[in-house]
Amino acid sequence: MEKAIECGKIGIVGPYKALKAIICFVLLGLASSQCWAYSGGQGTLQVPYVLSSPEDLIQLGTSLDDYDKHFVILADIDLTGHIFDQAVIAPTDDGSVSFFGSYEEGFTGTIDGNGHVISNLTVTGGNHLGLVGVLMYPGQILGVGVVDANVVGTGRSLGMLVGHNAGHIRQCFAFGKVVGEYRVGGLVGNNDGTIDNSFASGSVSGVFDVGGLIGGSSRGNLFDSYSTCHIQRESGRDGGGLTGEGSEQNTFGSFWDVEASGISSGLGGTGLTTVLLQEKQTYLQAGWDFVGESENGLSEIWLMPEAGGYPALSIFYGMQPPLPFDSGVALGRCTLSEDSNEVMWNGADVFDVTWDHVSRTEAIANPIKHSSLDPNNATRVITINGSIHVLDSENLLGIDARNGVVCQALDEQGDVLSLKGRLSPFEPSFCWAMLPETSDTLELQFELNADQPIPSNLSQVDFYVYALDCALLTTIDVPFEAMDTWKKVVPGFEMMIETKSFLDRGWQFTLTEKRQDRIVESQILPKITLCEKAEGRGLAFTKLLWDVDAIFHRRIITGEDYTSGGSTSGWGGSIDGLHGYRLTKLYKEPQEIVKIQYTFALSPRKRIVPLTITNIPIP
Repeated sequence: MEKAIECGKIGIVGPYKALKAIICFVLLGLASSQCWAYSGGQGTLQVPYVLSSPEDLIQLGTSLDDYDKHFVILADIDLTGHIFDQAVIAPTDDGSVSFFGSYEEGFTGTIDGNGHVISNLTVTGGNHLGLVGVLMYPGQILGVGVVDANVVGTGRSLGMLVGHNAGHIRQCFAFGKVVGEYRVGGLVGNNDGTIDNSFASGSVSGVFDVGGLIGGSSRGNLFDSYSTCHIQRESGRDGGGLTGEGSEQNTFGSFWDVEASGISSGLGGTGLTTVLLQEKQTYLQAGWDFVGESENGLSEIWLMPEAGGYPALSIFYGMQPPLPFDSGVALGRCTLSEDSNEVMWNGADVFDVTWDHVSRTEAIANPIKHSSLDPNNATRVITINGSIHVLDSENLLGIDARNGVVCQALDEQGDVLSLKGRLSPFEPSFCWAMLPETSDTLELQFELNADQPIPSNLSQVDFYVYALDCALLTTIDVPFEAMDTWKKVVPGFEMMIETKSFLDRGWQFTLTEKRQDRIVESQILPKITLCEKAEGRGLAFTKLLWDVDAIFHRRIITGEDYTSGGSTSGWGGSIDGLHGYRLTKLYKEPQEIVKIQYTFALSPRKRIVPLTITNIPIP
């Protein structure tokens, strides 16, 4: 019986492929720690996997373990000759995929299209069709164009770029044809996430929830986008020039062409004539950010083609998207704000950084798949592991040191090293360790240019991490006693202990709270790791924790300490026009409850914290 020999992600079976196995192991000797995947890279935010061929896209589609990794497209990819019966990436025919539950096989990483296009995409199947079938939070796609696409399905959630989106799509476009039944859109079939600065052109046909850009939405967001797709719908309803009429979506500054679409009215966006949609002033008045103007922003997202026509995305004309920070003082490849009230702290006053371990890896692109590539053009990555210690924890909620970004590195003589690749335009999914008076592990990673000698020592490395702080971190104690009126705890938050009784089985009480929607419930405790969405009770949507007015955490305090457990029932709704929640608890322990303790973090803010480490030997 023949045995399979695996090299990374390449399965080699049978006598015919024995030579490839030998080549694989020989070349492994040239690469210090890994074999090949895709056209290069390591799948991190700093050194993403490289996609440059149809085989790379197909490999990604069949590699579920890589769906949370990071990718960059470095060449236009032509899919002529490839016909798919499901989405190329993150495919599924499961019609039950929805916003209200995580879908384990959805794509949650990032794809940086880098202004490249995927052409001649042909998909014929059932549900969730497109280049990507299911994009789930915190997945992001930036700067990807899909041209000459032909997507035909018999089910729901069909689009040229994404079938079902619960992530973030920005600066993307699609040209081609989409035919389906339910929630059929030119760019995205079903949008429960965010789409901004994108457009679609071509034709869209369906039965229900048919839209030029988006087929349908349960609670998505759409910003500064447009559609010129022609719309065909069988039912005579549920069709829209921009989004399907069955959509529940927040739409801002977006348009569709009433002449090209054949749709004169519809929900979401504004329908205008072709002439008006080919005038720059139409979009400037809506706040779109164009190249050469500063009133609507400095990101230079849109431009008007010299030959005339509809707006185009500048990323496809060679302009790079802005980094998560785009103003201030240049520091190597990074740009940091000088205004500490905006984003930046003086990192040396807040944190102390130590390095513990340094490693380097070298790997070449797969010579079997990419024989034309220079085998000497190795990926040369330096990784630094260490710790960040808190010096000043006042008002600090935590830091995220998993994705420290290297701005510049200096060699032993103090000369700036030439680093490969641009910085990622993506902000990482922000997860932080709640760490007043604690420390957190750090990992930095950067890639040297192939012609850059590896130094024996790094005299200095400048980098940044993300932190979460607040204007005020306060604890408020409320005595455990029944109340006749509402107690104002902080502005926008009131509570009342409606009932309180001691039964044979323990204490039972009913606590009612009402608060503004921008005050969310989450844990604020040391050594607790949290991510950037708050799943507050009664909230069916995601909130970024630095985009709210306050975060609060509630604890029930007994005579000795705080208590947990017991049986709980709850109700969420609206009370006096505010978000309300009624909590009934029964504690079987006879321990007396003394108070209810609230911890509030008011005006949370995400910070960029610049840091430096020095004198690091390279093995």
